[in-house]
Amino acid sequence: THVSLWDPASERFSVPAPIEIDRELFPGKAWLWRVRWHKGNGYGVVYDENNVSLVKTGDGIRYELVSRLEVDSLPNETDLLFGPDDEVLLLIRRELAGAHGLLGSSRPPYTDRRWQDIARYL
Repeated sequence: THVSLWDPASERFSVPAPIEIDRELFPGKAWLWRVRWHKGNGYGVVYDENNVSLVKTGDGIRYELVSRLEVDSLPNETDLLFGPDDEVLLLIRRELAGAHGLLGSSRPPYTDRRWQDIARYL
């Protein structure tokens, strides 16, 4: 995964650069999906062949693991929404036939979640 960061001074995006992530934790092809910024940190979800993990960054380039999300049925693209009370909502798409999307909620430090099946394929 590469990122390109917006520079408000020049009103341009930077040249795409690869993200830095612990390859011992993510040894295969790891895709970073949809970074959302909250209180000075960027949060996103990295997915690989069968796993999804919440990660965070301070600079948009270097990412560290917050927690494994432990979701089955080939999870992948995930969007995040932070509320005013710092709770984060996670909407996860799953690809396995018949698997519905999941809605999760978590509070800081974002290591535990509650999941709800949304009864719709995303």
